Amino acid sequence: MQPRKSAELPVMSDSTVELIRMLDRGDSLDKIYHALIESDLIKGIGDSCFEGKELNILLHSMSRELLRSILMKTLGPDLYDKDFSSKKLWGRVLSNDGPGAYIVFIFIRDRKGRFLCVKEIKELVGLLRLYAKAVDIYQVHKAQDQYGSSQIMPEEEEAIRVGMTIDDAERAKKHYPQHYEGDLESFQPRFISSIKDHNVKASENINQLIRMLKKRCLPGVDEETFQMQSPLLVGNSGDISRRASDHLQGKSLSQTPKVWGLLLSCLSVMGLPYETRFATLFRAWKDADQINHAEILGTILAGSLLSVDGCNAKQPGTRAGDGRIDAFGYENSKKHIFAGVSWFRENLKQSNEDRHNDPEEEREFQDMVTEMQENSRRLKEIKTTIDQGLAKIEDAKTSFERAKVEALKHLKSL
Repeated sequence: MQPRKSAELPVMSDSTVELIRMLDRGDSLDKIYHALIESDLIKGIGDSCFEGKELNILLHSMSRELLRSILMKTLGPDLYDKDFSSKKLWGRVLSNDGPGAYIVFIFIRDRKGRFLCVKEIKELVGLLRLYAKAVDIYQVHKAQDQYGSSQIMPEEEEAIRVGMTIDDAERAKKHYPQHYEGDLESFQPRFISSIKDHNVKASENINQLIRMLKKRCLPGVDEETFQMQSPLLVGNSGDISRRASDHLQGKSLSQTPKVWGLLLSCLSVMGLPYETRFATLFRAWKDADQINHAEILGTILAGSLLSVDGCNAKQPGTRAGDGRIDAFGYENSKKHIFAGVSWFRENLKQSNEDRHNDPEEEREFQDMVTEMQENSRRLKEIKTTIDQGLAKIEDAKTSFERAKVEALKHLKSL
């Protein structure tokens, strides 16, 4: 599919289109990386993030096929099949059993990986506006220390009741039973943002979410066409599989960002059978800093900041170091990337060949390629040693079983 704004692809910036075209004509990832950091896609990301080679190296560990899908924001349709396991693109995605960054997407069941149509987005925005109003009411009355049913105006009551319904939508244990008639003072917005400045509305992130969704409502398009692009959420962890699963349906949404939880809860209230899946963006093979770099790069590529086109309200790369990650986690990533997949070597080789006009840059990349090749060689040697050891163990087991059989035969003959 061509990167052209349409009813199916409502979110498509000029800078993103140019990167996709570079991919399609076979430009190296090094060229694409430099085009990326010179574009407006890095707006809102601190300049210090782009010092050194860390992000560039990480980009080379992603397959070109997955990179295109992320830039297009079409992960749902691109990865869709009945059990989300056999689509060819999955073979170009890194495994999730280690540290790194991941991306989460939404689709509606029986739509082959697609999201909502404009008509449904408008209904969703209506729910979010009522929730934002309920949060504002809560904030005002709490600040005045007079929050109670007697202080709530009739026009405010509807917003609070809708807020209660949304809050309970994905809870295993409901806080507000159906047809709740108790005091509305019990309402404490589940998805309210933590704020330190009391002059800032607690509903600001919700209003940003509304603005982000409204950008998907293009004028003059078929309002019943399902969009191939869903809002995306990027995260990182010392254990991708464990952490990413917190953002999926059926998890009560207690450990997921407020904006993401609110969006999914509203879809539930609308009666839409939504599902969420995640895919690994990058695996970290060095340290905790690289895990943060992975989240930064993933956020930029996916446009997942709330102020852009996604559901990440916080700045990426601010995760504290995780002492639970042992050296094995990084070594496992290194083995997977350097020896387990082919595209990292292929991407580095192409970029290295592109740099022949700049001797210094070529030397830097050649050093990187040499290091990768040496690590790959060492890992293969280790694997060979392990395989030989396992073979010897199997031989010993076989010899033991034979000796045992012979011994039993001998005993029976006595």
